[in-house]
Amino acid sequence: MTMLFEPSVNFFDTQEDHSYLSIQEAGFADVGGMEALLQGVNFESTNAILQVFEKMGQYLEITPKWALTLKKYVYNFITRKVGMHDHMAFFGAPYLGLEKITFTTADRNEWFNEIFDCDEDELRENLHACAAIKSEWAVVGDAFNMTVPYLLFRINKSSLKPDDKHQAMVDVVSMYHYKCLTSIVHNDYPFQARKEVVYETYNRLSLKYDIKRYGSWKALIEARAEYIINPKTGIHYEAWSKMDNDKKIVYMVGDIQNRLRRAINDINKVFHDVKNKTNIVKVESAKVQLKDELSIKSVAKDVTAHVLYLDRILTEESSFFKEELMEYSAKVLDNVRMEMFQYTIQEFAKRYNNPKYPEYKTFAETIVLHMFEYLHANGIKRSNVYDVLIKMRGAYGASRSNNDQVKIIRELGDKIVIDITGRKTPQWVLTTRTALSLYMVIRVITKELFE
Repeated sequence: MTMLFEPSVNFFDTQEDHSYLSIQEAGFADVGGMEALLQGVNFESTNAILQVFEKMGQYLEITPKWALTLKKYVYNFITRKVGMHDHMAFFGAPYLGLEKITFTTADRNEWFNEIFDCDEDELRENLHACAAIKSEWAVVGDAFNMTVPYLLFRINKSSLKPDDKHQAMVDVVSMYHYKCLTSIVHNDYPFQARKEVVYETYNRLSLKYDIKRYGSWKALIEARAEYIINPKTGIHYEAWSKMDNDKKIVYMVGDIQNRLRRAINDINKVFHDVKNKTNIVKVESAKVQLKDELSIKSVAKDVTAHVLYLDRILTEESSFFKEELMEYSAKVLDNVRMEMFQYTIQEFAKRYNNPKYPEYKTFAETIVLHMFEYLHANGIKRSNVYDVLIKMRGAYGASRSNNDQVKIIRELGDKIVIDITGRKTPQWVLTTRTALSLYMVIRVITKELFE
């Protein structure tokens, strides 16, 4: 997972003079049109940020009730639907450019009323007076963003139960990512992108893109939050757990946003490449068409419907397994160990929605995406089930295949079979992986029979 976790330091110029003002008095100081600053804060010190927050947050109590309020705030944000804005349609999917997401003034006000109860303007003025912060910095100069490390600091020190404490920290870091995403998406996709371009962009992403591994922005961001708060993996753990080094705190706030920005940029490069490749689609009479005159929009809709169908029956678990389909898919292979095959199918469904196994969703979705692409490219009709299985068996087994999706299916399929069965014999793993892939193919193309 290189896209979000790759270190970066270019979100501000570290060579600039960070001094902002000199405090002349030990009490209040009026500075150039600003409100009177807090008393007893040494704004030139290396831990001025903590001093500011301790005074501004002296009445903040991290209680179970507060943690529940935070959880509701985050939940309401990611599930909000107002007019054309459907946040869950964005966060629950892996795409960019189809849905608008916004962080509103009301969201900001609610944060400073319910989560960190203080006067935002006063907090901002005092933070800007700290030597480590420049007021012109868009990310680090935002008072909302700067509350993130302090809230982690307070939650970590609180008497919340371990599970509640962990969830509250995940919520805080996740909400910061959600807010950052709203700005990035607004700037990069001011208008809705064409669906066929968006879908093709995602199809072309490999597993080196975290969004491909996790399958949705919500899942990816929560995984990123877990990574940040973990003392073994989070490079900013010391910064927020101690809050005694302003430069580290500033770096943390900027770095989180910068990594997300870079990850989106990498996806944007693929998006613009797809958008500009005239050999992928041709425009004729304002209608985008495939070479065989089948509308990409229709194909994309069909693919999405089948991806969602597979996701639904896997989520329901008991709906996924059909013995007759298992036997049918095994007939086109040699030496399938049926007990091992059946156990793999059933256990796959049980683990599918477990956040510990994000590769299961990626594997299932890739099976569907590759199948539609392969069948269309080779003119194979889905109605001929036996022919479909034979052709897909050949696609999965082609020794010289350079198809990125086939590589994903092989890599994840082997890992999944070994995880589920504990067997590592290459031939058994390969056969069971291919059988599982074919079972998903036949389960999807017989969708109408079981609905």
